[in-house]
Amino acid sequence: MSLNIAFAIPTFNRVESLKNTIESIAQQNCDVDIKMSVLISNKSSNDETHKFLSNLHLLYPKLDFKIQSTSPEQAKFCCAEDNFASLGAMISDDLDWVWWLGDDDYLFSKNSLCAVMDIIKKSTADNLKLIHACQARRSRKTGEVLTSSFLDLSNHIGLHEIAGWMSSLVMDSELAKNVLIDYSPDLLNSAMNSKGQKSAFAHATNILKYIHNEKIAFIDLPLVEPQHEKQTPESLMRWQVENVGERYLLIPRDLELLRNQIDLAKFSRQFFRYIGYSLWDRYISFIIHHLVDENMIKATKSDPDSKIFKEIIDGYWDSLAIIPLMLNDIHDQKSLAVLIDSIRLISDRHIDRKFEDMQTANKLKTWALTLNRQNYGFKTLL
Repeated sequence: MSLNIAFAIPTFNRVESLKNTIESIAQQNCDVDIKMSVLISNKSSNDETHKFLSNLHLLYPKLDFKIQSTSPEQAKFCCAEDNFASLGAMISDDLDWVWWLGDDDYLFSKNSLCAVMDIIKKSTADNLKLIHACQARRSRKTGEVLTSSFLDLSNHIGLHEIAGWMSSLVMDSELAKNVLIDYSPDLLNSAMNSKGQKSAFAHATNILKYIHNEKIAFIDLPLVEPQHEKQTPESLMRWQVENVGERYLLIPRDLELLRNQIDLAKFSRQFFRYIGYSLWDRYISFIIHHLVDENMIKATKSDPDSKIFKEIIDGYWDSLAIIPLMLNDIHDQKSLAVLIDSIRLISDRHIDRKFEDMQTANKLKTWALTLNRQNYGFKTLL
């Protein structure tokens, strides 16, 4: 059984880590019936990326590359979503599968691709639409393969545990094309903030839209890994510039929009797991950080600024309040709704008192510390 797979890599200003990513692809032990290619989109990097990509065919003559690369002189600054949409347009009809791979991640083993392809070959009757290739440091290394519908596994493991980190996503080519092209700026298919930014991990909700009832596989083997143990200063700065923290709070609105479009059952509490936390813990901690941050408080002391600040915080709480309505367990619904309403009440009081009640501020900080304790272990949940 011959299969045609492409690695789809969006890149921006990470030429050194990109070299490692491509080298890990070149090192793969491939069966002769596997045709492998590499799609790369580089939008206006101002390091050596454009130059490196122009010589890539000479460096790796055995790899088949398809590259869209623009230098800063050729294009204005572009965001990550532009790279994603560009990759979607590069997916050809002859491809069977697409592995979406970050430019600062790498294939952990020389047999990573073979492990994924073996599962696909053995599961032809299941008509799989997506394979989750486990992050090496989070894998339990059991070799277990869980197969079920995307929605069922999301309720068991977590939507963003399965579909949040793009480098774990091996998608059938039609799904990959749809998910990546959905990032085109002219497609208004998800919630947006006042800056016109989509939610963080909008692709996860879009995957749910396309294949909620379709079968997927979750492979518990160490297959792909970030190149760095922790987020680098560059990565942290990129997250700040791209406003990722605030965009997390658009995820409930994305899910609400989707449930208004298609018939979806309510979700388990595990559905909202991401790494060691429930998403609502991260949301509330994010809001509290804004309420007790000294620089933020100084910037909002005047009445007009304070009013604008309260409107922003109210928007965050309104987004968070959507989640209890989507939970399938009445006890979870009630406990989360009470938690949100209680902290929101204290939040409003803190703003009304011009942030000067230190007892309230200390209580909020204590709650944030409690919420930042992990609910789950770091390893993936099987």
